[in-house]
Amino acid sequence: MFGLKTFIRYCIVILICVFPALVWVTMEPLGFRFESLSMTLKSIGQLTGLVGMATFTLTLILSARWQVLDKWFGGINKAYEAHHNLGVLAFLLLLIHPIVLALRISLTSVYQAALFLLPSGNWSIDIGIISFLLMMMLLIVTFFARFRYVVLKNLHKFLGVALFLGGLHSFLIPSDISRNVTIRWYIFSLLGVAAGVYIYRSIFPQYFVKKYTYRVNHIRKISDTVTEIVMRPLGKVLQHKAGQFVFISFKDEGGTVNGEIHPFTISSSPKESFLRIAVKGLGDYTKTLNLLSSNSIATIEGPFGDFTYYTKESEQQVWIAGGIGITPFLSMARYLRETKDIRHIIDLYYCVQNKGDAVFLDELLQISKEFSNFHVHLFLGSERGLLTADIVEKECGELRGKEIFVCGPPIMMQSLKKQFLSLKIQKDKIHMEEFKLL
Repeated sequence: MFGLKTFIRYCIVILICVFPALVWVTMEPLGFRFESLSMTLKSIGQLTGLVGMATFTLTLILSARWQVLDKWFGGINKAYEAHHNLGVLAFLLLLIHPIVLALRISLTSVYQAALFLLPSGNWSIDIGIISFLLMMMLLIVTFFARFRYVVLKNLHKFLGVALFLGGLHSFLIPSDISRNVTIRWYIFSLLGVAAGVYIYRSIFPQYFVKKYTYRVNHIRKISDTVTEIVMRPLGKVLQHKAGQFVFISFKDEGGTVNGEIHPFTISSSPKESFLRIAVKGLGDYTKTLNLLSSNSIATIEGPFGDFTYYTKESEQQVWIAGGIGITPFLSMARYLRETKDIRHIIDLYYCVQNKGDAVFLDELLQISKEFSNFHVHLFLGSERGLLTADIVEKECGELRGKEIFVCGPPIMMQSLKKQFLSLKIQKDKIHMEEFKLL
């Protein structure tokens, strides 16, 4: 079930991928293309190769973390979701491409079909085989392996090599790309943009990717597992909206933090001079961040995301946070206080197992005292179990027409999303902070 905007975006993405096939259809009569089993297999091989190459290039383009993609998709998480889905499609199409062509050859010789899939000394074909094997290996590792993000990030760099070899293969062999000028220039243009993205993002990011430099001012321990890192700018100040996130790489003089790039939600208000993030030690990397020393350098890219309350249509809203998912709402609440916003009517559900897990609760309650339209509901799992959409509707009244924001564990968000949709709430009124590195 898609919202209208998402449906339109995916239609445009699909059109970009299948455009070469639409041109291919006009090149020769379809009756001739499929007049025999041999011609049918050849046609399927051509179509999967054309659409697979276009899809693969678009997959690489969508991995660029461009802010224009963030805005067009309504969040970089949605661009990454499209990137992941297209990667699966490209994998399948480019897997089918040589197999179907080999099946066609097997109609006359099984031996020649087997040789077709092996290097033969014909460089135009061998380059395609190398590209195919490299891409298959990288995509399989990306989809199924459970490596650390920094390892996957480095592996992704080799997708550009696979794309370059695949593009070279496409232009060297006799094919519809070489026979049709429209297809040739279309694929060439896509490859050119993808190559630019590869150079921009993977080869020379230090020159092309806009970043901000901050210094760690101080670190505040909020609980046994949550740490707030407060940073001050060393140059240009990052301008963000309440609820957005950034990618940060820390460089610690003591060497306790390894400099990996990770996404973090900004917890400070856009009006604050300092930039704050709240980090829960859930993994090897995040557990080391409480060891950061003052004066450590933070290199920041962003901001990203559209998880922002004041950009939405309705001023009546429900915010639901699960655990450390409170961070974007903390930024929103702080901004609410600083702008003295009395237009929005907001119910914040803060879901934790026990009251001691509710970090920043005192600050949120203080804001609710200052603004009568901001209501904080502490929802304790140890006493009430899991929060449901029915409970929210019972306590807040009719939900249809209200903007609903949810940030928390993926299982919680998926469950609540299904429940809200079952209550006939419009999908474009349900906003999930679903960013993950796909």
